[in-house]
Amino acid sequence: MKIGRKKIGNGQPPLIVAEIGINHNGDGSLAMRMAEAAAVAGADAAKLQAFRTVRLLAGGNASLSHVSGSVHEFFHQMELAPRQFDRVARACHRCGILFIATPFDEISADMLVEAGIDSFKIASGDITHFPLLSHVGAKKIPVILSTGAATIEEIRDAIRVLKQSGATDICLLHCVSAYPAPVEEMNLRAITAMGKRFRIPVGLSDHTMGITISLAAVALGAALIEKHFTLSRQLPGPDQKLSIEPGELHELTQKAREIHSAMGNGKKVPMPSEAESRRQGRRGLYLIRDIEAGEKIKATDLAVLRPAAGLSPIFIKHLRGKRARRRLQAGRPLGPNDLA
Repeated sequence: MKIGRKKIGNGQPPLIVAEIGINHNGDGSLAMRMAEAAAVAGADAAKLQAFRTVRLLAGGNASLSHVSGSVHEFFHQMELAPRQFDRVARACHRCGILFIATPFDEISADMLVEAGIDSFKIASGDITHFPLLSHVGAKKIPVILSTGAATIEEIRDAIRVLKQSGATDICLLHCVSAYPAPVEEMNLRAITAMGKRFRIPVGLSDHTMGITISLAAVALGAALIEKHFTLSRQLPGPDQKLSIEPGELHELTQKAREIHSAMGNGKKVPMPSEAESRRQGRRGLYLIRDIEAGEKIKATDLAVLRPAAGLSPIFIKHLRGKRARRRLQAGRPLGPNDLA
Protein backbone atom coordinates (compact mmCIF):
# COMPACT_ATOMS: atom_id res chain seq x y z
CA MET A 1 0.00 0.00 0.00
CA LYS A 2 0.96 3.66 -0.20
CA ILE A 3 0.48 6.60 2.11
CA GLY A 4 1.13 9.72 0.11
CA ARG A 5 4.28 8.92 -1.84
CA LYS A 6 5.52 6.42 0.74
CA LYS A 7 5.23 2.71 -0.03
CA ILE A 8 4.37 0.54 2.97
CA GLY A 9 5.27 -3.14 3.33
CA ASN A 10 6.50 -5.56 0.64
CA GLY A 11 10.18 -5.09 1.47
CA GLN A 12 10.01 -1.31 1.92
CA PRO A 13 11.82 0.41 4.83
CA PRO A 14 9.57 0.76 7.89
CA LEU A 15 7.52 3.94 8.07
CA ILE A 16 8.50 5.76 11.28
CA VAL A 17 5.59 7.69 12.81
CA ALA A 18 6.15 10.20 15.61
CA GLU A 19 3.00 10.01 17.70
CA ILE A 20 2.54 13.48 19.14
CA GLY A 21 -0.88 12.43 20.40
CA ILE A 22 -1.84 14.83 23.17
CA ASN A 23 1.71 15.63 24.24
CA HIS A 24 1.12 19.16 22.94
CA ASN A 25 -1.16 19.75 25.96
CA GLY A 26 -3.65 21.67 23.84
CA ASP A 27 -1.06 24.11 22.47
CA GLY A 28 -1.31 24.18 18.67
CA SER A 29 1.99 26.04 18.33
CA LEU A 30 3.74 23.35 20.37
CA ALA A 31 2.13 20.66 18.19
CA MET A 32 3.54 22.37 15.10
CA ARG A 33 7.03 22.63 16.63
CA MET A 34 6.87 18.95 17.56
CA ALA A 35 5.97 18.00 13.99
CA GLU A 36 8.90 20.04 12.69
CA ALA A 37 11.23 18.44 15.25
CA ALA A 38 10.03 14.98 14.19
CA ALA A 39 10.93 15.79 10.59
CA VAL A 40 14.41 16.98 11.60
CA ALA A 41 14.90 13.76 13.58
CA GLY A 42 14.20 11.72 10.44
CA ALA A 43 10.65 10.52 11.03
CA ASP A 44 8.44 9.81 8.01
CA ALA A 45 5.25 11.12 9.61
CA ALA A 46 3.84 13.00 12.58
CA LYS A 47 0.51 12.04 14.13
CA LEU A 48 -2.10 13.86 16.19
CA GLN A 49 -5.41 12.94 17.81
CA ALA A 50 -8.62 14.71 16.82
CA PHE A 51 -11.62 14.68 19.14
CA ARG A 52 -14.29 16.70 20.84
CA THR A 53 -14.81 15.72 24.45
CA VAL A 54 -18.62 15.84 24.21
CA ARG A 55 -18.46 13.19 21.46
CA LEU A 56 -15.93 11.06 23.31
CA LEU A 57 -16.90 10.80 26.97
CA ALA A 58 -20.15 9.96 28.72
CA GLY A 59 -21.46 12.47 31.19
CA GLY A 60 -21.08 12.12 34.93
CA ASN A 61 -17.95 11.55 36.94
CA ALA A 62 -15.97 9.45 34.48
CA SER A 63 -12.49 8.44 35.62
CA LEU A 64 -9.36 7.19 33.89
CA SER A 65 -6.42 5.57 35.62
CA HIS A 66 -3.85 7.84 33.94
CA VAL A 67 -5.75 11.11 34.50
CA SER A 68 -6.07 12.80 37.88
CA GLY A 69 -8.96 15.14 38.56
CA SER A 70 -11.81 15.78 36.16
CA VAL A 71 -11.50 13.67 33.03
CA HIS A 72 -13.82 15.98 31.08
CA GLU A 73 -11.76 19.02 31.99
CA PHE A 74 -8.54 17.22 31.08
CA PHE A 75 -9.76 16.28 27.58
CA HIS A 76 -11.22 19.72 26.99
CA GLN A 77 -7.75 21.14 27.61
CA MET A 78 -6.25 18.72 25.06
CA GLU A 79 -8.59 19.66 22.18
CA LEU A 80 -7.16 21.40 19.13
CA ALA A 81 -9.25 23.63 16.85
CA PRO A 82 -9.59 22.82 13.12
CA ARG A 83 -7.30 25.71 12.17
CA GLN A 84 -4.58 24.21 14.36
CA PHE A 85 -4.80 20.91 12.51
CA ASP A 86 -4.51 22.90 9.27
CA ARG A 87 -1.31 24.50 10.53
CA VAL A 88 0.23 21.20 11.62
CA ALA A 89 -0.67 19.56 8.30
CA ARG A 90 0.98 22.40 6.38
CA ALA A 91 4.06 22.20 8.63
CA CYS A 92 4.37 18.44 7.99
CA HIS A 93 4.07 18.80 4.24
CA ARG A 94 6.45 21.74 4.19
CA CYS A 95 9.00 19.59 6.02
CA GLY A 96 8.45 16.67 3.65
CA ILE A 97 6.74 14.27 6.07
CA LEU A 98 3.26 12.77 6.19
CA PHE A 99 0.43 14.08 8.33
CA ILE A 100 -1.51 11.32 10.10
CA ALA A 101 -4.22 11.72 12.72
CA THR A 102 -6.65 9.66 14.76
CA PRO A 103 -10.28 10.78 14.54
CA PHE A 104 -12.44 9.79 17.48
CA ASP A 105 -15.71 10.77 15.79
CA GLU A 106 -17.13 11.27 12.32
CA ILE A 107 -17.07 15.07 12.42
CA SER A 108 -13.40 15.05 13.38
CA ALA A 109 -12.71 12.68 10.47
CA ASP A 110 -14.37 15.14 8.07
CA MET A 111 -12.31 17.98 9.52
CA LEU A 112 -9.09 16.02 9.03
CA VAL A 113 -9.88 15.45 5.37
CA GLU A 114 -10.26 19.22 4.97
CA ALA A 115 -6.93 19.72 6.75
CA GLY A 116 -5.15 17.52 4.19
CA ILE A 117 -4.60 14.29 6.10
CA ASP A 118 -2.48 11.59 4.41
CA SER A 119 -3.79 8.66 6.45
CA PHE A 120 -6.30 7.95 9.17
CA LYS A 121 -5.25 6.04 12.27
CA ILE A 122 -7.96 4.17 14.15
CA ALA A 123 -7.23 3.85 17.86
CA SER A 124 -7.28 0.40 19.43
CA GLY A 125 -10.28 1.34 21.55
CA ASP A 126 -12.35 2.05 18.44
CA ILE A 127 -11.76 -1.27 16.66
CA THR A 128 -15.41 -2.14 17.45
CA HIS A 129 -16.74 1.36 16.60
CA PHE A 130 -18.25 0.18 13.31
CA PRO A 131 -20.03 3.49 12.53
CA LEU A 132 -16.68 5.32 12.70
CA LEU A 133 -14.92 2.59 10.71
CA SER A 134 -17.57 2.79 7.98
CA HIS A 135 -17.37 6.58 7.86
CA VAL A 136 -13.57 6.57 7.63
CA GLY A 137 -13.47 3.72 5.10
CA ALA A 138 -15.81 5.62 2.78
CA LYS A 139 -13.22 8.42 2.51
CA LYS A 140 -10.98 6.05 0.51
CA ILE A 141 -7.94 7.43 2.35
CA PRO A 142 -5.35 4.93 3.70
CA VAL A 143 -6.23 3.56 7.13
CA ILE A 144 -3.89 2.40 9.90
CA LEU A 145 -5.79 0.16 12.31
CA SER A 146 -4.38 -0.40 15.79
CA THR A 147 -5.21 -3.73 17.43
CA GLY A 148 -4.39 -3.32 21.13
CA ALA A 149 -6.47 -5.60 23.40
CA ALA A 150 -8.24 -7.06 20.34
CA THR A 151 -8.95 -10.66 19.43
CA ILE A 152 -8.19 -12.01 15.98
CA GLU A 153 -11.93 -12.17 15.29
CA GLU A 154 -12.39 -8.50 16.20
CA ILE A 155 -9.53 -7.56 13.87
CA ARG A 156 -11.09 -9.64 11.07
CA ASP A 157 -14.46 -7.96 11.52
CA ALA A 158 -12.96 -4.44 11.60
CA ILE A 159 -11.07 -5.09 8.36
CA ARG A 160 -14.29 -6.37 6.79
CA VAL A 161 -16.20 -3.22 7.77
CA LEU A 162 -13.44 -0.97 6.44
CA LYS A 163 -13.29 -2.81 3.12
CA GLN A 164 -17.04 -2.98 2.68
CA SER A 165 -17.26 0.78 3.15
CA GLY A 166 -14.61 1.44 0.50
CA ALA A 167 -11.16 1.28 2.16
CA THR A 168 -8.56 -0.36 -0.06
CA ASP A 169 -5.29 0.53 1.69
CA ILE A 170 -5.17 -0.85 5.24
CA CYS A 171 -2.22 -1.37 7.57
CA LEU A 172 -2.54 -3.14 10.92
CA LEU A 173 -0.58 -2.20 14.02
CA HIS A 174 0.17 -4.80 16.64
CA CYS A 175 -0.18 -3.08 20.00
CA VAL A 176 -0.29 -3.82 23.71
CA SER A 177 -2.62 -1.25 25.25
CA ALA A 178 -0.75 -0.62 28.49
CA TYR A 179 1.13 2.57 29.35
CA PRO A 180 3.95 1.66 29.52
CA ALA A 181 3.57 -1.83 28.07
CA PRO A 182 5.44 -4.68 29.84
CA VAL A 183 8.21 -6.01 27.61
CA GLU A 184 7.38 -9.61 28.49
CA GLU A 185 3.84 -9.13 27.12
CA MET A 186 4.81 -7.59 23.77
CA ASN A 187 4.39 -10.85 21.81
CA LEU A 188 6.14 -9.46 18.75
CA ARG A 189 5.63 -12.68 16.80
CA ALA A 190 2.01 -11.56 16.42
CA ILE A 191 3.29 -9.15 13.75
CA THR A 192 4.32 -12.07 11.56
CA ALA A 193 1.21 -14.07 12.41
CA MET A 194 -1.18 -11.24 11.51
CA GLY A 195 0.69 -10.59 8.28
CA LYS A 196 0.23 -14.21 7.22
CA ARG A 197 -3.42 -14.26 8.33
CA PHE A 198 -4.63 -11.04 6.71
CA ARG A 199 -2.14 -10.54 3.86
CA ILE A 200 -1.78 -6.80 4.51
CA PRO A 201 1.10 -4.76 5.98
CA VAL A 202 1.52 -5.02 9.76
CA GLY A 203 3.53 -2.70 12.00
CA LEU A 204 3.88 -1.92 15.70
CA SER A 205 2.44 0.74 17.95
CA ASP A 206 5.07 0.59 20.67
CA HIS A 207 4.20 1.69 24.20
CA THR A 208 7.32 0.27 25.86
CA MET A 209 10.06 2.45 27.26
CA GLY A 210 12.97 3.19 24.91
CA ILE A 211 13.46 2.01 21.34
CA THR A 212 14.70 -1.59 21.77
CA ILE A 213 11.34 -3.26 21.14
CA SER A 214 10.68 -1.10 18.08
CA LEU A 215 14.00 -2.17 16.59
CA ALA A 216 13.22 -5.82 17.30
CA ALA A 217 9.93 -5.36 15.45
CA VAL A 218 11.80 -3.97 12.44
CA ALA A 219 13.94 -7.12 12.41
CA LEU A 220 10.71 -9.16 12.30
CA GLY A 221 9.54 -7.20 9.26
CA ALA A 222 7.28 -4.54 10.79
CA ALA A 223 6.02 -2.26 8.02
CA LEU A 224 5.45 0.72 10.33
CA ILE A 225 6.69 1.82 13.74
CA GLU A 226 4.68 4.27 15.81
CA LYS A 227 6.27 5.76 18.95
CA HIS A 228 4.98 8.44 21.27
CA PHE A 229 7.09 11.57 20.78
CA THR A 230 7.78 14.61 22.91
CA LEU A 231 10.21 17.48 22.97
CA SER A 232 10.89 16.74 26.65
CA ARG A 233 9.70 14.08 29.09
CA GLN A 234 9.65 16.85 31.67
CA LEU A 235 6.54 18.35 30.07
CA PRO A 236 3.25 17.70 31.89
CA GLY A 237 0.92 15.01 30.59
CA PRO A 238 0.21 11.29 31.07
CA ASP A 239 2.02 10.11 27.90
CA GLN A 240 5.25 12.07 28.34
CA LYS A 241 7.00 9.44 30.47
CA LEU A 242 6.77 6.71 27.81
CA SER A 243 7.58 9.05 24.90
CA ILE A 244 10.91 9.38 23.17
CA GLU A 245 12.69 12.71 22.70
CA PRO A 246 14.19 14.06 19.43
CA GLY A 247 17.61 12.45 19.94
CA GLU A 248 16.03 9.06 20.58
CA LEU A 249 13.74 9.44 17.57
CA HIS A 250 16.76 10.17 15.40
CA GLU A 251 18.48 7.05 16.77
CA LEU A 252 15.36 5.00 16.11
CA THR A 253 15.04 6.15 12.51
CA GLN A 254 18.72 5.55 11.74
CA LYS A 255 18.92 2.13 13.37
CA ALA A 256 15.59 0.99 11.95
CA ARG A 257 16.80 1.74 8.43
CA GLU A 258 20.12 0.02 9.07
CA ILE A 259 18.32 -3.08 10.32
CA HIS A 260 15.97 -3.07 7.34
CA SER A 261 18.93 -2.74 4.98
CA ALA A 262 20.66 -5.65 6.72
CA MET A 263 17.65 -7.98 6.41
CA GLY A 264 18.17 -8.60 2.68
CA ASN A 265 16.06 -11.01 0.62
CA GLY A 266 16.75 -14.20 2.55
CA LYS A 267 18.61 -15.95 -0.30
CA LYS A 268 21.90 -17.40 0.95
CA VAL A 269 24.47 -16.51 -1.71
CA PRO A 270 28.03 -15.12 -1.57
CA MET A 271 27.99 -11.33 -1.41
CA PRO A 272 30.16 -9.02 -3.55
CA SER A 273 32.06 -7.85 -0.46
CA GLU A 274 33.03 -11.48 0.25
CA ALA A 275 34.84 -12.09 -3.05
CA GLU A 276 38.33 -11.43 -1.71
CA SER A 277 37.68 -13.28 1.56
CA ARG A 278 36.40 -16.23 -0.44
CA ARG A 279 39.67 -16.35 -2.39
CA GLN A 280 42.02 -15.71 0.52
CA GLY A 281 40.19 -17.66 3.23
CA ARG A 282 39.53 -20.83 1.27
CA ARG A 283 42.12 -23.37 0.13
CA GLY A 284 43.35 -25.02 -3.00
CA LEU A 285 45.37 -28.13 -3.91
CA TYR A 286 49.13 -27.45 -4.12
CA LEU A 287 51.87 -29.85 -5.27
CA ILE A 288 54.50 -30.67 -2.64
CA ARG A 289 56.90 -32.46 -5.06
CA ASP A 290 57.81 -32.38 -8.73
CA ILE A 291 55.61 -34.60 -10.91
CA GLU A 292 56.83 -35.91 -14.25
CA ALA A 293 54.63 -35.94 -17.37
CA GLY A 294 52.45 -39.06 -17.44
CA GLU A 295 53.05 -39.81 -13.76
CA LYS A 296 50.12 -40.66 -11.55
CA ILE A 297 49.21 -38.02 -8.96
CA LYS A 298 48.61 -39.33 -5.42
CA ALA A 299 46.97 -37.65 -2.48
CA THR A 300 50.33 -37.67 -0.70
CA ASP A 301 51.70 -35.43 -3.48
CA LEU A 302 49.31 -32.64 -2.49
CA ALA A 303 48.77 -30.13 0.33
CA VAL A 304 45.59 -28.15 1.05
CA LEU A 305 46.74 -24.54 1.39
CA ARG A 306 45.61 -20.91 1.25
CA PRO A 307 44.83 -18.92 -0.82
CA ALA A 308 42.30 -20.72 -3.01
CA ALA A 309 43.93 -21.46 -6.36
CA GLY A 310 43.72 -24.32 -8.82
CA LEU A 311 41.40 -27.15 -7.85
CA SER A 312 39.29 -27.01 -4.71
CA PRO A 313 39.93 -29.63 -1.99
CA ILE A 314 36.45 -31.01 -2.67
CA PHE A 315 37.93 -32.71 -5.78
CA ILE A 316 40.81 -34.52 -4.05
CA LYS A 317 39.04 -37.91 -4.10
CA HIS A 318 38.43 -37.56 -7.83
CA LEU A 319 42.17 -37.37 -8.58
CA ARG A 320 42.74 -41.10 -7.97
CA GLY A 321 44.39 -42.59 -11.07
CA LYS A 322 44.81 -39.22 -12.82
CA ARG A 323 48.12 -38.54 -14.58
CA ALA A 324 50.02 -35.34 -15.19
CA ARG A 325 49.64 -33.87 -18.67
CA ARG A 326 53.09 -32.22 -18.41
CA ARG A 327 55.91 -31.89 -15.95
CA LEU A 328 54.64 -30.09 -12.86
CA GLN A 329 56.80 -28.26 -10.31
CA ALA A 330 56.44 -28.42 -6.55
CA GLY A 331 54.83 -25.44 -4.86
CA ARG A 332 52.39 -24.58 -7.60
CA PRO A 333 48.57 -25.07 -7.45
CA LEU A 334 47.18 -28.02 -9.35
CA GLY A 335 44.71 -26.93 -11.99
CA PRO A 336 42.29 -28.93 -14.18
CA ASN A 337 44.44 -28.35 -17.29
CA ASP A 338 47.38 -30.06 -15.56
CA LEU A 339 45.60 -33.42 -15.77
CA ALA A 340 45.78 -35.77 -18.77
